[in-house]
Amino acid sequence: MKKQLQIITCFFTIALLTCIDLYSQNCSTDSIVRTFYYYRNSHIASELWTDSFDISTNQMTHTRQDFTDMSVISQSSGSFARRFIQRNSLGDTLVYMNLGTSFPISKIEITYDTVSNEKLSRNTFSYSGGWIPSQTESWTYNVSNQLVLHEKWSAATDSIRITHSYSGNQKQSILHESFDGSGWTNNILYLITYNAGIRDSLLLKKWDLQSSTWADSLFGIYNPLFNFQVELSDTVFSPGIFKVYHQFYDTLDRSTIEIVSETNTGINFTSSTTDRFIYIRSNKLVSRNSQSNNSGGHGEYNYSYNPAGLIIYWGSSTGTGGITSYYNTHYSYDSLYRRATEESTYSSMTSWSNTNYIYSYSSANNIGVTIAPIRQFQNVSSKYFCAGDTMQPLVIIDGGCGPYTYLWTPSTGLSSDTVASPIITLSNDSIVYTLTVSDTSGNVTQAIFEAFPVSTTSIQFNAYTTSAGPVMLHAMNPFWGATYQWYLNGILVYSSNDNFYNATTTGYYNVVIVIPGRCSIHSDTVWVNTDGPARLFGRIFLDKDSSCSFTPGDSPLTEHNSERFFIEHFFRGEFLTIPDSNGMFNLPSDTGITILKIIKPSQLYSNICGLSDSIIVSVQNYGDSIPGLDFIYRRDASCNWLEVSISTSLFQLCQPAKIHVKYFNNSIQSENNGVIRLNIPPELTILGANLPFNQINNALIFNLPVLAPFEKSLINIDAEVSCDTSLNAATLCIDAEISPKDYCLFNPGSNWDESNIRVSSYCLNDSQACFIIRNEASTASGDMSDSASWRLYDDNALLNFGNFKLAAYQDTSICVPSDGSTYRLEADQTSGFPALANSVSNIERCGQANSYSLNQINQNYKSGNLPFYKSACTQITSLSNNNRKSVQPSGVGISNYIDIGQRVNYRIDFQNTGPDTVFYLKVIDFLNPAYFDVKTLQFSGSSHPCNFELTNNTAYFKFTNIRLPDSTTDPLGSMGYVEFSILFNQQISGTYAINYATILFDNNTFISTNMARILPCTLNFPLIRISYDSSFCIGDTLRVTATYFNTGPNPTFTWNVNNTVFSNNSPIFEFSGIKPSDTVSCRMALSNYCYFPRPVYSNNLIFHNYSIPLPVISFITPDLVSTSAYSYQWFIDQTIISGANAQSYQPTVNGTYTVQVWDSNGCTAVSDPYVFIIGGTSLTDINPISVYPNPANTSVIIESKMLINKIILKDISGREVSGKNIQIGNKVAFDIQNIKPGKYLLGVYTEEGVFHKPLVIIRDSD
Repeated sequence: MKKQLQIITCFFTIALLTCIDLYSQNCSTDSIVRTFYYYRNSHIASELWTDSFDISTNQMTHTRQDFTDMSVISQSSGSFARRFIQRNSLGDTLVYMNLGTSFPISKIEITYDTVSNEKLSRNTFSYSGGWIPSQTESWTYNVSNQLVLHEKWSAATDSIRITHSYSGNQKQSILHESFDGSGWTNNILYLITYNAGIRDSLLLKKWDLQSSTWADSLFGIYNPLFNFQVELSDTVFSPGIFKVYHQFYDTLDRSTIEIVSETNTGINFTSSTTDRFIYIRSNKLVSRNSQSNNSGGHGEYNYSYNPAGLIIYWGSSTGTGGITSYYNTHYSYDSLYRRATEESTYSSMTSWSNTNYIYSYSSANNIGVTIAPIRQFQNVSSKYFCAGDTMQPLVIIDGGCGPYTYLWTPSTGLSSDTVASPIITLSNDSIVYTLTVSDTSGNVTQAIFEAFPVSTTSIQFNAYTTSAGPVMLHAMNPFWGATYQWYLNGILVYSSNDNFYNATTTGYYNVVIVIPGRCSIHSDTVWVNTDGPARLFGRIFLDKDSSCSFTPGDSPLTEHNSERFFIEHFFRGEFLTIPDSNGMFNLPSDTGITILKIIKPSQLYSNICGLSDSIIVSVQNYGDSIPGLDFIYRRDASCNWLEVSISTSLFQLCQPAKIHVKYFNNSIQSENNGVIRLNIPPELTILGANLPFNQINNALIFNLPVLAPFEKSLINIDAEVSCDTSLNAATLCIDAEISPKDYCLFNPGSNWDESNIRVSSYCLNDSQACFIIRNEASTASGDMSDSASWRLYDDNALLNFGNFKLAAYQDTSICVPSDGSTYRLEADQTSGFPALANSVSNIERCGQANSYSLNQINQNYKSGNLPFYKSACTQITSLSNNNRKSVQPSGVGISNYIDIGQRVNYRIDFQNTGPDTVFYLKVIDFLNPAYFDVKTLQFSGSSHPCNFELTNNTAYFKFTNIRLPDSTTDPLGSMGYVEFSILFNQQISGTYAINYATILFDNNTFISTNMARILPCTLNFPLIRISYDSSFCIGDTLRVTATYFNTGPNPTFTWNVNNTVFSNNSPIFEFSGIKPSDTVSCRMALSNYCYFPRPVYSNNLIFHNYSIPLPVISFITPDLVSTSAYSYQWFIDQTIISGANAQSYQPTVNGTYTVQVWDSNGCTAVSDPYVFIIGGTSLTDINPISVYPNPANTSVIIESKMLINKIILKDISGREVSGKNIQIGNKVAFDIQNIKPGKYLLGVYTEEGVFHKPLVIIRDSD
């Protein structure tokens, strides 16, 4: 292949390509100006940094100035080297120069192949009256474009060459040589071997000068599954310290993993740090992951590059001990590959900041102009620029040769248009100025500057019609604590702290926002004609008689179970409004085409009379009245169902609490048999309610009064939280269920099998977390037609999963040993289920009290999508500041991940901590459309009646005459809350959604809540399990395989045997020398974000010689019989039974029996416990007795073909807890409502003997 040499004789100055003499400059200085502004604690501060360069002396002066008054903060000087870079069209560097009298003058020239663009040479020169070569570097390629020789020549004894040899496409060796002044001497030799075309091993040899032979140094075996990697290890020992280095390389000799393990025997300290690297084809690092096992430290680093190879993004996530900090930096470049902008963001769990740099370049041959955007840099706590104020832009000129001339256009608002920094008087409008600068050498440049107030306001017609006047005016961009002065025809007519005014008179209106201690903001004047603009009249109603007009008996539609009907009104900007209590609206409109659109809260409502959810209106004249813009709906007469929802006040130890249960008859017919069942946690004591109820253990049963069509009502329940201090930070869940149930709204298809899966849970003996999956089918024929999935989580990390298939009313149980973690089980519906809904149940505080894992339930809380099942989970808090905002789910992990498709519920709690009663309260919440899909907002409810408004993406909750007492007079009564739910904008994925609210008590100062911070993304829950070959026995070579799920691309693996780390980065691990009680585990690291947890840890394999199949005990009267083995040993209550060495054993006493068996190789295993009770059978025996329901709540039915005369209930230890002599019969009802939940053995005495059945008693159901 022909190599073509490219030599460029011109060079880049800082500004442009110049083909002139080396030191040709018209003036003595050029400069780089760097400006930045820095966000800190929600305020904006700013400094200007200027770096000025004196070319004649190679001196740089660095100046820091404050933007407020341009005072000098600091100034420093030093020498510098000017660096000029020239690149080709591909962004490759051709010439690189260091110039200046204080530094060695040097130049680097690089050539490339014109076809392959591979680098051919790199020559370095120094300057001494002319360019003198100081180093030469060359690259030679074969006909296959493979590198065969790399040579670097400098001083006679400081030259090297590297030779690569190949066999086809396989590299065979890499030889490093050095030049000793007379010839080449061997240094290092890499020999690469292959097996079936795959790299097999790498041998590193070092040259022994004394014997002139190659000596083996290091040997690495290539991983057969990841054949691009090789491991080399080395050991360093010094007194008391033992270090082991492991390094993995790929075929390009790039380090992919570096592990340093250190043991200090003097202080008994062991540490290990692992770094992992990922590259792109240009050999640039794109990812680095660092983990330290001793401090819990971790770091993730990611990089991105543009096509020219310049870095455009650098990000990191680092932390120690559960605290993580995030850094992100973005770069951009100009057409000459110089950095133009740099934006850095830092965030942690406690702070956030943002720094921006703007770079401008200049030289004597080019004028640089920077106009500092002062408006952005002002500290908002001290200064606002408003209409009528004056400001002076900071103009920075660098480069060129002065004196300079200036011309600003247009001249509007300027004190002068021919000075560098004129004084500008601001108006309400934005003005874009162009500044033209010229120098004495004929250089001309221009810059743009936009001057406008820091905040403006405008008057917008509100879509509400009130009794105070036909048109409500709103001042946009409101300021907290400001006074709004409304003017009609120039005369002040109204002044208040509200940003709205009801206009009742035709005329010209404007508003002035007076901000205490700051300037005033003036709106433009608008013409308001109370006889116009045009008015649009209509109604939203349910047409019960199908007359297509509103008649007596029809129902106005304003809400559906507290979810509003919204009118989307395209008038002077799109905004949402709601109809009045009669379903009517009276909206202003400009002339032309306007669109009204209804957003329905439920699909139960369908259009009739040829109408749709949108109306296009043509308005001809102002003052026109256009009536009859009705939205007419009907309801499916066959669809009758009830809905329920639940919310609570804050829970605090030893304090009263409120439970609010809303119910709704979502039907055109009355409902006579409504029932609500509430499952109340035992930590709440029920004091009373406004509706009668029956209490059965922890269940409250409310028989509802007759519900008229569309009637809704509220149950208020008074309760008290336990005083047990161990409950602090615990989460209490209340489950609500309403009956009867009807699935008609979902329009179930023929593929629905009529199954309905529900999950309940209980804690068994503080040692096991148990879940019951039950098919509560809608009909007796509702057997599951196909399997569905369940998933079990431990502290929100996926623990296990599986499938189930149940007949109608059948259930299955899943129990796991509980160590105090919070467990959650999710069970899916079958594929034909008519709604997107699964069933969820949680277990918290099951295990040892000192090991409870709290605050987990609400991190990934799911209440469900079915209207007849709802839950409310509230954490017990001791917070003294009850003016706060919370979000549910709050997100998993330190990054607060939630799934982007999940509806989130925001709650604003408020409390009157002032000295007197509050009569008026307003909550304001700005919903950033970059985060939220505002049209999906649903008002969930509040502690007190309130008016809900939504304007310009801001939700207003106004409590009039709330009469909120102060906290010292009535602590519980001084508190309240409001809740709403919303969906995310799908484009937000991977960006934090940060939201807070503002609360106004009467006319006092606004109080801002905390920020609720969550990260929506496509959330995955990875899982790893490890297992070993079933034929393994102690003494064999152990082969363990990792099976993993939901991991994304390129997971990496680290194995651990008794806390010794083996980093083979493979899902298969082999180890020799396993002994009894040894423990093996695996750690899996993931490359992508939005996975929880990260990293993932496997189950532990603990070897107790259980290396053959576990024996199973059966009862074959009168013996306990083990499955077949080589030899046996029986135990009772963990005590060996002397002489019990046969396959069967006849028990003589009650107890828990186990059997240990051996195979012919000496491998052993122990059975699961078997509980035996004399006169009965085991817990797993099958007999002709039917017991249902099982699990049971308050009573069970016992049936037998034999006559029953007595029933005895025993706990798992054999202790009798209940008994009953009954009238002889074949069917008996047995009362268990006073029995604690748990597992029991039911003894049924019949004419033919005693039979036993296991029975599970529960209290909670989901």
